[in-house]
Amino acid sequence: MKREVIKKMTCQNCGAPVTTEICPYCNAKTGINTTDVDLEYPTIDYEEIKLDFDYIFLHVFWPLGVALFHGLVAIVSGVSLFNSETQNIVILLIFVICAPIATVAFGIGIKPIIKYFNIKYRGKFIEATVYGYMNDKRLTINDKPAQIAKLLINTNEGYKFVLYRLKDITKPYKINDKVKLSIYENNVLILKNKKEYF
Repeated sequence: MKREVIKKMTCQNCGAPVTTEICPYCNAKTGINTTDVDLEYPTIDYEEIKLDFDYIFLHVFWPLGVALFHGLVAIVSGVSLFNSETQNIVILLIFVICAPIATVAFGIGIKPIIKYFNIKYRGKFIEATVYGYMNDKRLTINDKPAQIAKLLINTNEGYKFVLYRLKDITKPYKINDKVKLSIYENNVLILKNKKEYF
């Protein structure tokens, strides 16, 4: 689908220059479609790092639980193999299978924690404007598409759009609101509480 490019547009209600769905001056709808408009700015698709319960359970606890189980099995089988007077192929097989699974699962479970602390303590803080929302084609919740917040940031290379996948069907931020972001590599986090992150 060809994207519409708008360079200049004025609000039909108050005549002010606008670039978003809602006029920042009179709050009237402008007719701009967030999904179709790029304004010639490059778009960056960041991965959201947010350690809420669902994220922690799925991406941290579950892999670490798998790592713990297979690690214990690998240790028990390794000790049994070491103390056995006769070579036992079954115990050796259990150790060879469980040890790599434990290692990989531990790496998967610890990675989100490392990413979170990197973005919390090493991320670059930047202000963004909420430009609008788009449907997330990769995620549906109760048969409804999750939302992507389209955020406009000003960088050293010029204006860019950040696609912030909310993993929720709600639209928690008003259009034209300013939000604080922490960005590290390809990870992003919206900062809600200054004391918590600075």
